[in-house]
Amino acid sequence: MSNKRTDISSCLELIQDLIRDGYRQEEILSRVNTQVVAQNQRAISLRTLQQFIKENLSLDKPDLDGVRELVQTLIHEGSRQSDILGSVNEQLSANNQRTISLSTLKRNIRDWGFNQKANQTDTNSLRELVQTRLANGDTPREILEHVNTQRIARNELAITMRTLHRRLKDWGLDRKSQHARILQESGEDIMSFLRKRFQLPQSDVQ
Repeated sequence: MSNKRTDISSCLELIQDLIRDGYRQEEILSRVNTQVVAQNQRAISLRTLQQFIKENLSLDKPDLDGVRELVQTLIHEGSRQSDILGSVNEQLSANNQRTISLSTLKRNIRDWGFNQKANQTDTNSLRELVQTRLANGDTPREILEHVNTQRIARNELAITMRTLHRRLKDWGLDRKSQHARILQESGEDIMSFLRKRFQLPQSDVQ
């Protein structure tokens, strides 16, 4: 391994991408060191990485007011805080601004008065409505139209088809999850029939 000072300029694009994707500096350091060691150079310290970022990737202070509407929308859609953080940091990085931590996001949600507990109640009522419409045989597009009609009437933000599909998957109400559940239940019925028909103990039926 060379005793020369490690040159991480070749990692500039990698560092930019990782910052934009919201990686923590410790994670960026690990990825950078993997690359420089592969180049037969010495690993660097976190302090060296921070200095390199400061000198070569001058990022502006994050404009949190600029992402306030995004955060509000994602909260109304029922997104998890980790997902909200990822979306916020993606937008900040795209605007050449420093990313924020989860604690900073939580503090700003509180300061802005966005109530995620109240939104949980809204999410539960949304699930009940969606389940009812599915039982009535409505298509996802018909469900979305019905949901948004009600939300707009209550002066709430409408949701997108993408959000509806994500919710269906989270709740196990999407077509794939329902199909898997039907297959599992059918399999259990067959096993039960075989045990009763041939008087076999449960362990004998695979």
